[in-house]
Amino acid sequence: MGMSKRTALLSAVIVTFGLGTLYLGLNMKTPRPPKDPNSWDILIFTQTWPNTLCYSWKKSNPAHTCNLPSDKNIWTVHGIWPTKLGTVGPGFCNKSLVFNPASIYGIKDKLNQYWTDIEIPPSNTTEGNSTTVDTSHKKESIYFHEWEKHGTCAVTLPALDSEFKYFYQGIEWSEKYNMRDVLDKSNIKINSTFHVDDYWKAVKSVLKTNAWIECETKHDSKEQLLAEIRICFDKTLKLIDCDGIMKPRKGSMKKSHALTNCDTKKPICTWIMFQN
Repeated sequence: MGMSKRTALLSAVIVTFGLGTLYLGLNMKTPRPPKDPNSWDILIFTQTWPNTLCYSWKKSNPAHTCNLPSDKNIWTVHGIWPTKLGTVGPGFCNKSLVFNPASIYGIKDKLNQYWTDIEIPPSNTTEGNSTTVDTSHKKESIYFHEWEKHGTCAVTLPALDSEFKYFYQGIEWSEKYNMRDVLDKSNIKINSTFHVDDYWKAVKSVLKTNAWIECETKHDSKEQLLAEIRICFDKTLKLIDCDGIMKPRKGSMKKSHALTNCDTKKPICTWIMFQN
């Protein structure tokens, strides 16, 4: 028996509705969870050439003094920065994790050696001392700042989930990858003048990774001073290339290359301008 017109029409409507529903189902995007503003991809381990930081600190205020390490050739830790590729940050990820100085009491001597708090406010008079001053208990110290801005973001890794682990990791990396030793192995000496290419090649030859080179401009002579060298680690704490990290917004130097803020055509100085 042939299908009635009414039955045929109803069947056509059902088939059309079914195909339309299937099409919408295939093309409808599954709602994505909101992006975590505190997520990150890479750890930047930043080491500072103390004399350039001291110069910059004094330049900002002549009343400032510098707490320089006793080893005049050592590079000191600036910080370990969890960073999202292509941008800057995150920072201050958990304001409830206030820095507790007691947590690093057992390693403060090594912190003073490798993670020296160089910038001393005018109220203190420490420059000229034969030993490095302990500032770990002061709220304006580098330890409060680095933990609360960067450490609170690093705690998502079990290896860095406390003040002790975070700062001790900096000590271990400084002992293993100190730029004093890395550059010395490539015959780059202090009080010498090189170009940014020389520093890239030096780090690459020793650590087999690409590093970021940071410069500071001397205000009177306009010379370039070597300020920082940054190497990078993944979330397993394995050394990796720093490709994809961004120049911090602070500072007026123009970004001339993906891995430096220095002028690649100008020489870079690493003088010992101040001594304890």
